[in-house]
Amino acid sequence: MIGVTGSGIAYLQMVRDGYVWCDHFENLSLTRKPKTKKSPDFVFSKPGERDVAIAESKATQGSSRTQFLRTVETGYVEQIHPYLGFEVGGAVASHGYSIGSWMTSPSKAELLIDHTAVAEPANVNSSGAPSDPSSVKRGNYLTVLSLLFGPDLPAALRARRPISLEASFPIVRWIGREWLAGYTTVPGTAGYDKATQAIAHSPSVYLLNRFALELDVARAFFTSIFRPADAADPLETVGRMDDELIAQARAAGGAVYPDGFSILGSEGEVIDTLNWDRLRGGLADRTGINALDQAAGPALADLTTLALSTNLDSLMKGRQPLSTFVPRPNLLTYRGPK
Repeated sequence: MIGVTGSGIAYLQMVRDGYVWCDHFENLSLTRKPKTKKSPDFVFSKPGERDVAIAESKATQGSSRTQFLRTVETGYVEQIHPYLGFEVGGAVASHGYSIGSWMTSPSKAELLIDHTAVAEPANVNSSGAPSDPSSVKRGNYLTVLSLLFGPDLPAALRARRPISLEASFPIVRWIGREWLAGYTTVPGTAGYDKATQAIAHSPSVYLLNRFALELDVARAFFTSIFRPADAADPLETVGRMDDELIAQARAAGGAVYPDGFSILGSEGEVIDTLNWDRLRGGLADRTGINALDQAAGPALADLTTLALSTNLDSLMKGRQPLSTFVPRPNLLTYRGPK
């Protein structure tokens, strides 16, 4: 758990330094073989820069400051420096960081950072082609989708496997923006029905989990995955979420991160569901709330049960559950990606 906490602190430090997109180093290809078996944890990309940064996270609760500082320095020498100048996922790693979280108490940590003294921006790779950080961006949003929907959808997208035509995605309006909302599937159960003397099956229930991705960013990401090879990559135009939106989210009881990932506050409203467009390889056009009102099929969950389940933490603390997320039963008849 200490390592996970340290990784989170390292991520937040990189975000504070202006980096927006991040992927795990092992997910990205290398164009040449390194001289070491050790490797960094993450690759970060910043708006307007073609090169990328690599980062290693260290964390401890028990070491002395001097001892841990040596650990951080060794992390840079052994896990960062050997990869400087390498092409990682098509982008040149021009600089790097070894970020240590020295946890002096359960609620406090001091950051010890060893980093490249002077980064040398690399706009082209060894073949002369432009350094391209788009793979890091795509990996970032695959990780976001795993938080929204679990591992199956990101795995299918990473392998470019077809997405089920039955896949549908809920859209939430919150703080003046529209968001692709995540949900958790609770499988249906089977039991013996005495009245009919047969096995009765209850449907699966889909509970909103408060994780979301800004809708325009989500559209750009899906298009990027399935676009023709000669088409422009829409992720090139995806930038950082503005500070005003981030502050607005905080004031509304949620959070928006620079890449468009969010934790929804309690005032969100489900306004639509979008189906998967297999022909275009992305989200279909808006159906409109009226079309949803007329949708056939039973609701998959009792509204009260669902509202309470969407925010268990709030329920435990005695606050009002997220009832505004479930204004109509038939909005919840969507089926998740398979």
